[in-house]
Amino acid sequence: MKLEKLEGKKIFSLDMYLDFITKKEFSRIGLVEGNKDYAVDIGSNQYRIMPLGEGEFSPIYYRGQNHYHSPCKPSIFRPDIDDLSLIRRYEFERILKKVRINNLVNHYLLINDQHSFSVEVEGLCQHYELPTSLLDVSKNKSIAKFFAMCEFKDGHYFPRKAGNAYIYKIDLTKVQEKDRNKICLIGNQPLPRSKEQSGIAIKLNKDEDFNLQSFVSLEKIEFTTEEAIEIFNEFKNGTVLFPKDSIKLLIDEILLTISNESLLHFSVEHKKDFYAQFKRALDKEYFISNDYYTDLLKSKNYKNLFFEIENYIKSNMLEFGIRGWSEHFEG
Repeated sequence: MKLEKLEGKKIFSLDMYLDFITKKEFSRIGLVEGNKDYAVDIGSNQYRIMPLGEGEFSPIYYRGQNHYHSPCKPSIFRPDIDDLSLIRRYEFERILKKVRINNLVNHYLLINDQHSFSVEVEGLCQHYELPTSLLDVSKNKSIAKFFAMCEFKDGHYFPRKAGNAYIYKIDLTKVQEKDRNKICLIGNQPLPRSKEQSGIAIKLNKDEDFNLQSFVSLEKIEFTTEEAIEIFNEFKNGTVLFPKDSIKLLIDEILLTISNESLLHFSVEHKKDFYAQFKRALDKEYFISNDYYTDLLKSKNYKNLFFEIENYIKSNMLEFGIRGWSEHFEG
């Protein structure tokens, strides 16, 4: 495929994409496409890579939970959110800025002079188990059942004993115009975990309740211990949904060091005047990056992370973008 093949290409608008996944027909001829993925314009001359394989899409998504919560809110708005989780979220965002992920991605994925790739930072935080304003949903009901019938404890999933569970159904055909901003398009992002869980999430504000959304319905189910074990084994203890990857290992290692910058950011944003006290408490379990050794270690990991992300883009996302297409097909 030669570079000039991009001439005349256009990308999905957000409305076109939502129309497609709610079963409204239109021609896809002339759209920028990859292998079952399409570029979708999310506004401000930016795009994301969303799946559109034949037979894969349905306007129905699912979410599974062990318990019914009222109100049901994303992790960042829950009363049990702890300070360290929020600080780790700031540190993760700082990591992405340090490796200049936006510049790196668009070195390869700039479709044309008008459309650059949009990194969904909050979606990446969600995939790496950090607090966000997003709720995960899946087009695969079995995945929802896994999260409903298995519980997370001490860093691992376990099958629950017989009891009740809750399955939400999210019907995108019932999303009103005023609520379209609640559909967060994540798609394929430049970190491996997003490829495994590519798609959408539901974005809510602090005062919103997932239970009360017009496009959401809830089913309470009863299950046996045997059914829980079966779904647990189907997803191989959860490792199918949360595969180990080298980028995750690097991020985990970097997050062992909390920067003074993130601590100060947290203290100012949350108006908590305990910076010195919290820093002393963190020193017992985390490095604080204010000495030569920890800065040197992080510098090495940042460099490794940059190359890991670059290799991931080349291996999994190169079919989008002028530079990627030209290097891949003409190089």
